Formats: sequence, C-alpha cells, structure tokens
Amino acid sequence: MHVDEKKKFDKRTIDRKIREGSIPWKEYEDYLASLPDVSDKAYEPESEPRDKGGVKKRDSTPGS
Repeated sequence: MHVDEKKKFDKRTIDRKIREGSIPWKEYEDYLASLPDVSDKAYEPESEPRDKGGVKKRDSTPGS
C-alpha cells in the first residue's frame, strides 16, 4: 500500500495509527520536535478589550 508521506502524521488519523502500531510513538515525537516554532503567528484574543460578559467593548470615540 502506498503511503503519502505528507499525510503520514495527519492529525485526523495519527491516534489510530499509533494505537494499531503502524507508527511508533517515538517516530511521532521526533516528527513533532522537527516542526518549526510558529507561536509568534498565533492570534491573541485577549488583546481586544472586553467587558465582564466577554463582549467586545465599543470604541467611545465620536464618529466610530
């Protein structure tokens, strides 16, 4: 069976593949360790001011 290397560690199937033994846990850990750190690109929702109910506060500047 042909395995597409781009889909080998697909997050939708990796649990099953590890459970079945077709991919060893160590190989998956090594793959995760090889991924680049892109945490600087993460969205930070706390940067927008919100009230106690979690609703985004409106800008009180006239004309907004």
